[in-house]
Amino acid sequence: MNAVLNTERLSLKPMTEEDISFIVDLDTRLETHQYETGEIPTSEMAIKKCRWFIDNQKLLPAEGAVKYILRNIDTEKIGYVSLECNWEVTREWEIGYGLLSEFWGYGFAAEAVHKAISYGFEKLNIHKLMAFINSENKKSVALARRIGMVQEGHMREARLVNGNWNDEFVFTLLKKDLR
Repeated sequence: MNAVLNTERLSLKPMTEEDISFIVDLDTRLETHQYETGEIPTSEMAIKKCRWFIDNQKLLPAEGAVKYILRNIDTEKIGYVSLECNWEVTREWEIGYGLLSEFWGYGFAAEAVHKAISYGFEKLNIHKLMAFINSENKKSVALARRIGMVQEGHMREARLVNGNWNDEFVFTLLKKDLR
């Protein structure tokens, strides 16, 4: 179930131990967490989460999680897309992603998310895909809408980011919504 997924410009490969240092570098950057609640993860916290993803890949396809490392055509690591099972009974999963800031604005996130979603609905038997997005993160909100996700919720002051309360949007995608 650890398939490598390819797009026109990217290769998405399930994370391994060899990818941990890359994820630690990405996840401990300020720009990666500018819209997230809480502090920037420490290296130890990022390593622990990486190992959690590696262990939970063994539970696929019915449950578990996978974090795909994104490589561009130059085989350079540029980011990740993750799929996590929130509730296996209802087949509800959550999507997340992160890119090195130097690769923002080139459509890589949309390309990777499209591929991960297609794979998730086809091979992981996802019924409902969720995304929880800080309302201030305009690029992620636009991406969710562009890929066909539906905004089902608006939670007021759900995130405390740098001492400021931010609203959170809940986006979903059902298998039958796929275009």
